[in-house]
Amino acid sequence: MPRELSFTDHPSWIYRARDDAKLAAVRATGGGFDHEAHDVVIAPDPELGAIALRHTWRTRRTVTETGPDGKMQTRTVVDDHEEHLCELVLGFPFVDLTVNTRGDWGRGRVRFESEDFNREFTVRCADGRFASAVFHPRQMEYLQRRRPAAFQVIGDRFEVEHDGDVATVEAWLSFARGFFGRVPGFVWKDLGVEPPSFVQRWLA
Repeated sequence: MPRELSFTDHPSWIYRARDDAKLAAVRATGGGFDHEAHDVVIAPDPELGAIALRHTWRTRRTVTETGPDGKMQTRTVVDDHEEHLCELVLGFPFVDLTVNTRGDWGRGRVRFESEDFNREFTVRCADGRFASAVFHPRQMEYLQRRRPAAFQVIGDRFEVEHDGDVATVEAWLSFARGFFGRVPGFVWKDLGVEPPSFVQRWLA
């Protein structure tokens, strides 16, 4: 069995049945032991790539219970855990923001002129001016049409929900190209970088 396989429709993509080293490349759950990375998919691209994998690990806990003789006794239980992770790797700087993610609902929310959009999407960003430039009317229309699951941009990563299906990785890459492709040229200028090649011409 070869260590790596490629995809027919994506010859540059790589599949590895297991590559534990890739856990250091994503924000995986910590703690526990026996951490492993399975079904690793790597989509290399200098502008917008992706890493997806299935993370498994184990934890121990102590259970106290009453034995047949009526006495209390303790035993150690080992639990198995699993999570699917997918992070798009950005080849350009961006400002951190979240869309419809859980937690921290009381601070940092940016509201826009479209109340319909505000009802459907909760956008949080420390820089409200930047968020307003990114989420212009055509961008909001794009999100309302595509209706993506929750996502967040943190550092050089675009973190998304993942179900372990390769088609989901493809869908998120397609969505992200459309999202960043709708970011206006003056925003890229303020970030000090050339717009990615997929930025739409009317915005460049």
